[in-house]
Parts: sequence; C-alpha cells; structure tokens
Amino acid sequence: MLIYTHLPGAIRQSVHRRLAQGLKPGGWLILEAFHPAQLQHSSGGPKDADMLYTPEQLSADFDALLSPMLAWEGKITLSEGPGHQGLAHVTRWVGQRPPLSSSTVTGVCL
Repeated sequence: MLIYTHLPGAIRQSVHRRLAQGLKPGGWLILEAFHPAQLQHSSGGPKDADMLYTPEQLSADFDALLSPMLAWEGKITLSEGPGHQGLAHVTRWVGQRPPLSSSTVTGVCL
C-alpha cells in the first residue's frame, strides 16, 4: 500500500516497478497520491508537479507487471490534520500481480 508516497519523476518508475516485482503472484498494490490538479488547491501535497501522479503515469509505471483494476482521479474532501484540510484532487490506482497459472508451476510432486 502506498498512500501519499510522492517520488521525483527521475526515480518514480523504477521504484514502482521494483515494488511491483516484490509482490507475490496474486498480490495487490493500492496507491493513493495527489494528482497534478492538486496544485490548484491549498489542502496539502507536494508543490512540484513532477511529484504528482496521473492514472496514466501509474498505469505506464506498472505496465506488464500488474493488471490495473482501478485507475481513477477526482476531487475529495480531506480532513486529516491541520496540513490536509479541504478540497483535494487525488489519483487512486489499484493493481494486481497476475497469479501463477498451473502451467507455470513446475516440479510439483503429488
């Protein structure tokens, strides 16, 4: 689970890909982060657009490693302490690492 883990663009994709590779087959990744449209709001988040994510960026980051189950962006209302209050624009992305198929399991003795 990655909740508001904002990484610079120079390392974002490689870190995300390593994270996806670390999931067990069938494992899930759940991510919520601020969207670039968050720059229009004062409810928190990085002020550097390079550290904000779109669903399309995240789908590209995890391409061929995770099957996207949800790729959404929209407005929500934050109430999470003094630094995160009010209207915000976020990205939500959920993906699953494909489970092993019976044809990929080898060396099993019954």
